[in-house]
Amino acid sequence: MMQVTRMVKLTVAAAMTAAAAAACTLPATRTGTGAAGPSGVPPTSSPVEVSPLSQAGAESVSPDRRVGALFLGDTTTHTCSGSVLASTSGDLILTAAHCLLDGVDTTFVPGFGEGGGETWHVDAAYLDPRWIAEQDPQADYAIVRVTGGSAASLLAAAARRQAAR
Repeated sequence: MMQVTRMVKLTVAAAMTAAAAAACTLPATRTGTGAAGPSGVPPTSSPVEVSPLSQAGAESVSPDRRVGALFLGDTTTHTCSGSVLASTSGDLILTAAHCLLDGVDTTFVPGFGEGGGETWHVDAAYLDPRWIAEQDPQADYAIVRVTGGSAASLLAAAARRQAAR
């Protein structure tokens, strides 16, 4: 079971997060013709197809195996992501505070999107007091300690997997 430093149940925040995630997965629709755009001004020309590469000027890169997925409870669907922090202990990740729930067993899988990795269990979390007091969005971060895996540290395991690809 995860030990939490100054954490409260975040059921309202979790419900808001779930509602926001559901809203983000709905397909965007556009109805009518000649309708005003977001600025309130009718469009003057047809939309133009633009590729992300021509706009951003960047190429795709492989995901970093030091980034992974967080799982709440015994679900198989990840709820949030986290990043391995370079720390002396090598067992810390950074995630959003709203991704954690008091009393819910949480696991982290580095490199999840790239064939996964070992499962590491969250055993402690630090939350900013402003998040605990009023869910201040400026304080929506958590530093989480994990245990498990076969490597000496999460950082070493993630770096080894990153170098191996």
